[in-house]
Amino acid sequence: MAVPLTRIHLSNYRNFAAADFCPSPAINLVTGGNGQGKSNLLEAIYYLSSGRSFRDLADAYLIRQGTGFMRIEGQVDGHDVAMAASAAPRRKTLWIDGIKHNRLAPLYGFFPALAFVPEDLYIVKGPPEVRRSFLDQVLEQALPGYADDRLRFRRILAQRNRLLAAGGAEASKSLLAVWDQELCRAGASVMDARWLALRRIAPLAARLYREISGEDVPLRLVYHPGGLRQAMPCSAAGEEGFAALALAAAVEARRREEMARGQTLVGPHRDEISFLLGDRNMRFYASQGQQRTLTLALRLAQKELLRREWQGRLTVILDDVFSELDAGHQERLVQALDGQVFLATCQPDRLPRALQERAAVTVGVAGGKLSATAAG
Repeated sequence: MAVPLTRIHLSNYRNFAAADFCPSPAINLVTGGNGQGKSNLLEAIYYLSSGRSFRDLADAYLIRQGTGFMRIEGQVDGHDVAMAASAAPRRKTLWIDGIKHNRLAPLYGFFPALAFVPEDLYIVKGPPEVRRSFLDQVLEQALPGYADDRLRFRRILAQRNRLLAAGGAEASKSLLAVWDQELCRAGASVMDARWLALRRIAPLAARLYREISGEDVPLRLVYHPGGLRQAMPCSAAGEEGFAALALAAAVEARRREEMARGQTLVGPHRDEISFLLGDRNMRFYASQGQQRTLTLALRLAQKELLRREWQGRLTVILDDVFSELDAGHQERLVQALDGQVFLATCQPDRLPRALQERAAVTVGVAGGKLSATAAG
């Protein structure tokens, strides 16, 4: 199995002016007090994998204060990969083996990574945009071109919203028809991809939830396409491409309402996902323990899916999640860890003993500076 990440160098990334780290292909513990930069280091590793923050923040928040750019460089299986972002002009650039790319598509599959973070609980209990972000993270690692499709939809949506907000002049109506077609084409690509991804995750998540919880109650995932009347159970057989005609019909039916309100009311920016335990929506009726179990099942399902996609080549990032889990959940997560792992914690002595014994490298973080030691 190839070694994913053998070196990473940070320049002007959050509180790191400059930092260099050569990780182990096994378990890497990242330790230090609160606010020292542990999560920032893990976030940078994830950014090198995906071109985005696992906190779903804009690039401007990742650039060190007082500077206008940040850069992350790494060595992945003998290849050089670098990501850079500037504040003004807002620009993101990728290099692979010295070749410059202005799109992220070449990053697909180059260094796949999965992040577990405390905020994952909001996948279940938070607003719809958190569930959409979860699905987008899955797809950006598993489907070539999805990130570009989503970006194209967002640009079309912004343009169409500007036109709707400008008013309903006759000239605008004819121009709106053009943007309707673009919106439906781009939106259908995103919606089809999300639904098919959920159909692949649903049986894995249902099995894992049952194994972890011991509850013999069926878990179902249901996709609610934004602004469309029809919900799509993700265990049901369906026809790929369902969104194109349905989206076009919904845009036509709600055009007058959209013009009155000055915004686009249908499309993937309004998608929702329901997690049903039996017939009860877990966002509203599950206990905190059940919601946490579902969150873990969803991330482990994502891990299983991505490991299949990349023949086992997957880096796992855990940002101080063990303190959020009870002993049973901790044991389940430890059993699932293999390959290259980065784990941040304030209290390494409180980690499960089996995990402490498997750690190959410990890197301390203090004030944006790193100090690494190999296991003795």
